[in-house]
Amino acid sequence: MQVVYDCIDPVLENNRIQQQKQNKLLKLSRINFVNSPYLYREISKFNTKTFLVPCGCKTTYFNAKKIFNTPPADFPKIKNQQVLGISSTIDWRINLELILFIAQSNLNWHLVIIGPIHGNPDKKWASVLRTANIHYLGVKDKSKLANYYSFFDVCLIPYIFNKKPLKNNPMKFYEYMAMGKPVVSVPIEALECYQPHVKFANNKRDFVKCINIQLGNQKKKSISDRIMIAKTNNWENKIKEMFKQIDKHL
Repeated sequence: MQVVYDCIDPVLENNRIQQQKQNKLLKLSRINFVNSPYLYREISKFNTKTFLVPCGCKTTYFNAKKIFNTPPADFPKIKNQQVLGISSTIDWRINLELILFIAQSNLNWHLVIIGPIHGNPDKKWASVLRTANIHYLGVKDKSKLANYYSFFDVCLIPYIFNKKPLKNNPMKFYEYMAMGKPVVSVPIEALECYQPHVKFANNKRDFVKCINIQLGNQKKKSISDRIMIAKTNNWENKIKEMFKQIDKHL
């Protein structure tokens, strides 16, 4: 039996059981694939046949050239105001305090949140739901997301602030790029190479400043460059690269 390990998220540092399971798997695997620089540094310690293949997106679903004349039926009725989009699982990683701060900093901004709720949200989630310019739309089918994204002005990745850049590589970033949207995020190492299409903020006030900058970053050239980032990172290219390494090393 030939084992190939595809690691897409870091094991939580305080989860000893997960770490032990991963260590056993790494002893068995012949080839490892990872999607972030941090994971490459960690996993390649066990096996030099470790390859960095970043996340991608399904460009058949996310295509900025497709024109959506009207927003989805449940999209908030917003006229002459700017829409900030968040597509994410609502769990312990999401910075609800930051989301509330953004909404309160400019009442002409409307935050539209799409995604499932995982576990018991922070108590601030109730405040989020009560805030007039925040709209939670629930879970949407992947094939329908592009219609929602097309009516976002700026897309956000509002995770909890950390002392160091985050270690993951969020798929949603590439979906946002495919739709030509500028992004504001907490620092994420894997996305550093995509600046200025993503602006990083280390605190709440900087996050708002970055949103203002990205709202003005709507030039056709910038939009085309973002779409090209997504095309380069489509899943077809990722799978080809993975099979290339498997054929070479197994």
